[in-house]
Amino acid sequence: MSLDASVLRDCIDALNKWDYDNVREGSMYYSDLIKSQQLLSDRSRIIFETYLQDSQLRPILSPALLRVIILVVCHFKRTYLCQNEDKFFPSYIPQLPSDTHIFNIQQEIKNAYYFLLAAIHIELNSSMVNKIRFYYRMKYDEKATLLTLYETMFAQEPCLTAEQFFRRLEDCYYLKTYLCKIYSIIEGFNHFIKKYQNFLVQYDYERISLSENRVEHVKETSSVKTCTNAPLCGLCVIINISNINSIEYATPIRSGSDKDRQILKSIFSEMNFPTIICKTDCTKDGLERVLDDVRHNSIYSEYDCLVIALMSHGMRNILLTADGEVICIRDLVQSFNDDKKTIWKQKPRLFFVQACRSPAEGTVVIHKTCNIVYDDLSPNVLVAFSCGVEQSSKRAGAIGSIYVQILCIMIYLYGYRYPIHKILDFISSYLRHADKTLKDNAVDQKLWFAQQPQYINRLNENLYLSPHSLVERVRDSKEFNHLELRRPLQGLYHHVKQNLFDEMINCDMMLTTSPDDSRLHCSNDSFLSENSMSF
Repeated sequence: MSLDASVLRDCIDALNKWDYDNVREGSMYYSDLIKSQQLLSDRSRIIFETYLQDSQLRPILSPALLRVIILVVCHFKRTYLCQNEDKFFPSYIPQLPSDTHIFNIQQEIKNAYYFLLAAIHIELNSSMVNKIRFYYRMKYDEKATLLTLYETMFAQEPCLTAEQFFRRLEDCYYLKTYLCKIYSIIEGFNHFIKKYQNFLVQYDYERISLSENRVEHVKETSSVKTCTNAPLCGLCVIINISNINSIEYATPIRSGSDKDRQILKSIFSEMNFPTIICKTDCTKDGLERVLDDVRHNSIYSEYDCLVIALMSHGMRNILLTADGEVICIRDLVQSFNDDKKTIWKQKPRLFFVQACRSPAEGTVVIHKTCNIVYDDLSPNVLVAFSCGVEQSSKRAGAIGSIYVQILCIMIYLYGYRYPIHKILDFISSYLRHADKTLKDNAVDQKLWFAQQPQYINRLNENLYLSPHSLVERVRDSKEFNHLELRRPLQGLYHHVKQNLFDEMINCDMMLTTSPDDSRLHCSNDSFLSENSMSF
């Protein structure tokens, strides 16, 4: 997450203006917010009432931490709950710029971290920052600030979030031992931000539920009521291997895979899933290090759902890494099972595999033990494959992988209305009916999709990936790249000559599936082997 230095300066100025009387006024303003009838439910109000309490439910006494929390919640009130001009607001609280014109959870969390960064910046001088830099083996910097420390880490790790940055500071020995005041501010803020994030998710759900369009939609379908089963804050890990250096296997560059990576990031970010994009073209050792970190790093323990997207060339039940080595999908998934040492025990874990499952080539031996079956999974795990056994998974350079693009479109359209297993059924229905349309129009068989996705589902309950309608959420967003959705929609329409997405919303075929085995969901339709496809 990149940070704007000018916004940080505004936050620093606001904090510097807050003396004792200002904080007292802010507390009164905060109390008024709790009593406000504009909060949408008693549940939201209860969450707010605990903001000025620590983890032991005692009042927060630190003025530095108190003013950060008050500024965050007062900024929220001024932005979303005040219909008229608020005379208190312009004097003390900066109007932080928004990347979108609509309510955005990630934006509000980002704003909160701006205030924390500003508060810590005020407390630290360059000498203190350089001692922290030394702890992290960074070069001495005469003009070192907390922002330059963050920027240095961000340059080394482009996926670094503000949350991860402050978690690392919390583990810093120098800060723990010699800067106890700053350590207590960060520790207290980390407790606050969990509650604040839960409130934002609840507020967003209530806000959309009470909108006129949303109310009409709830009347039409009772399934919307269960969308509260969506994760509050999940983690999405995207692993994309596009270029495999192998003498043994004929593996062309996976052109278009960058579009898969980007649309996955965009969609899951809007559903409150912070995204980790692994280095493109991981070697086997690199991939194992990444997955080991996800399995065990306590920094991810606060997330309540894990999604891993695996995209590479594959055969049967294996994937190839950038150095031409083999990864067994079954072993990878089982390493996250409840009987293994992992922070994800009992939490929903979803694996989406975008890869061919055609017969093995060269000297690769696929043992029967590589086949992944229902009993291989712990409860609350789902594994989804982009195609059936011995089928190829199609990809077009212009739009990306067919499966990933349709998955993201389906989540965009229906993610808050239907659980994920039903979304996966929708994808199978789309591909089946698309091929039927192509056949009816006498299109060459070489241009059929000819892939039927499968999934193995052991989730404990209906899991909805989004608590809100993404269509409504991103409609006016400047941050969301709408072209990422238009590109596959236009490509699929051009190829099929029919917009099946519009038809599916009103037809019964989307709600009926009859797999042979309730544990392995797939279609009985047979398809031809992969041929080159271009849109």
